[in-house]
Amino acid sequence: MDAGPSADESIYWPELRFDFTTGDLDYLGKHYSSGAATSDGGWLVWKFTWSSSLPTRIQGPIIDSWDNRASLSW
Repeated sequence: MDAGPSADESIYWPELRFDFTTGDLDYLGKHYSSGAATSDGGWLVWKFTWSSSLPTRIQGPIIDSWDNRASLSW
């Protein structure tokens, strides 16, 4: 039986995505299913905020699609 997404770090995450649009890590995505499409709604997505090359805030996770990461309600 598939348990679905969770923020539990004991889960093996076969799919990871990283977005460095600004030069720093802007978004991190994890999915519990190997080969998951970026449009799948089961991604756990975190948003990172930076100041002077230092991380100042981490928001999330929000469960949604990786494709929607920039438009989520942060």
